[in-house]
Amino acid sequence: MAFCLKAFLGLTVLTASAELAKWTTQVESSPWRARAIPAGDIYNGTFYLMGGRNHIVHFESDIWKSEDGLHWDRVKRHAEFGARGYMDAVFLKNGTMILMGGQDLFRCFSDVWVSHDFAKTWTKVLDDAPWGRKPDGEQVGRSAYKTLVLEDDTILMFGGDYGSFFKRGFYPDVWESRDAGLT
Repeated sequence: MAFCLKAFLGLTVLTASAELAKWTTQVESSPWRARAIPAGDIYNGTFYLMGGRNHIVHFESDIWKSEDGLHWDRVKRHAEFGARGYMDAVFLKNGTMILMGGQDLFRCFSDVWVSHDFAKTWTKVLDDAPWGRKPDGEQVGRSAYKTLVLEDDTILMFGGDYGSFFKRGFYPDVWESRDAGLT
């Protein structure tokens, strides 16, 4: 893979070789229903996919896994955290998976769920996380944010929105947790 970094009129432009621009279909039809905005992460080469919203605005609560992206196994039909989308889930180094917030059709969530057995069972560890409050203190939840896990297992949460599916507000902030989402 060849990368080329160019400076032009004070702008830095990254161009990539043709092999990076080639996309191919790997699976025409997956065993899980078509959906948008699911959560997912990778641990030890296994990818996990969960929740999301389908074209008729139905939210899913299933969990699937794959080691190659071609063959998928259902881990759970209905997860304890319920049907939702627009959330994120991350793995910590020890295999603990954390799922935060998200939304269904009518509300955003501000809860935190943990799985210690690779998404087979989930336990709610927090009902109303502080990142789910507007600046005035009203608890409204958070969805459509991005999370990253740092090398020391610190979870960072960036931006997102709140409100219902029909009326939204947006967060311009960054939150961190150093204890698996508890605080």
